[in-house]
Amino acid sequence: MLKPLGMVKAGVLVGVLSLAGCAEFYRPETGPRGEAHRPVLEAVWAQPEIGEREFWRIYVRASDPDGDLDAVFITFDQHGATYAGELLILPASQRRRANGAVEVYTDMKDGSGGLAVYGTARVHVLDRAGNRSEAKTFSFAVLGSPRADAGAPPQGFERGVTLGRAEFPLRWVIPAF
Repeated sequence: MLKPLGMVKAGVLVGVLSLAGCAEFYRPETGPRGEAHRPVLEAVWAQPEIGEREFWRIYVRASDPDGDLDAVFITFDQHGATYAGELLILPASQRRRANGAVEVYTDMKDGSGGLAVYGTARVHVLDRAGNRSEAKTFSFAVLGSPRADAGAPPQGFERGVTLGRAEFPLRWVIPAF
């Protein structure tokens, strides 16, 4: 008796989310699981220094043996804090092989007063079954002054493809002495 009731609850939830325009966030895990079905994060690259209040591009190249890549997951860290990750659902055209950039607007909200903020970003890709790739981590600095764009990413990354947009959670923090 509980099983049909659970299906009714799931159906009601999907209906409510559809009406609210949020059905994309209810994504049940489907597909094969295990090491042989794990997506591969082939490469990640981002300009190591970016100016405050500028668009920063984190380039991602990934593939999935089952063709069911689903999302890019980015976690940001700075001294003393880890920020909840940003989950970006990939466009349908990027399900078998993702290659493009996640755009991040580096707004520090409270201003940095011209000082640099240093952090790290950790990137994973996930597939529809919930399989997660190995992580790739890199360091970066947000400078209080404008910074020239590094131009084209390294060979092998698609420059004109946007995989999604992420929030930039880091804040300028006055160090305690």
